Amino acid sequence: MRVRANDNGQELRDRLKIRRDNLDEELIRQPQLFYEAGEAYARAVDAREAAKDGLKLVTAEIYLRLRRKLSDKERVTEATLNANVERDDEHVAAKAKLAQAQAEAEQAQALKEAYSQRAWMLRELCALYVAGYYSKGSVEGPDARTVGDVAADRVRREMHDKRIGRTR
Repeated sequence: MRVRANDNGQELRDRLKIRRDNLDEELIRQPQLFYEAGEAYARAVDAREAAKDGLKLVTAEIYLRLRRKLSDKERVTEATLNANVERDDEHVAAKAKLAQAQAEAEQAQALKEAYSQRAWMLRELCALYVAGYYSKGSVEGPDARTVGDVAADRVRREMHDKRIGRTR
C-alpha cells in the first residue's frame, strides 16, 4: 500500500511549534521530526515522478490508439493528433493527477525546509537560554539591571563624552 505525502503532513505541521520552556525535549525530538519530514518529502517526490510516468504512458497509448483509428480514414497531421490527445478524458485525468502530486511535493518540500529552520531556531533559543535571556532578571523588565547593563551604560556614557569632546 502506498502512503501519500499528506497522510502525516498535518501532524508534522502541528509539531513544528517550539515549546521554549521545554528545549531539552525539543532538541531530542528534532532529528526524528526532521527525518519524518524528509521521508514525507521523498514519498511526495516519488508520487510526483510516478504521476509523470503515468502521464507519459497514457499519452503514448492514446496517441497510438488515435493514430490507428484515424489513419484508416484519412491522413492526419501531428497537430491534429496532439490536439485529440490533449482533449482525451484519460489524458486530462492523468494531468490532473500530476498537478495534484506536484502540489503535494511542493508542500512536503516546504515542510522539510521548515524543519531545517526549526533546527536553526532551536540552536538560537538554546544560545539565548545559556546566555541567561530567560532568567528571572531578564524577564522582570527594564528595572531589573544586570552587571552587563551597567557596564554597557558606562561605555555609552564614555563614548558620548568623547564625541562631544569632554573627558573626565
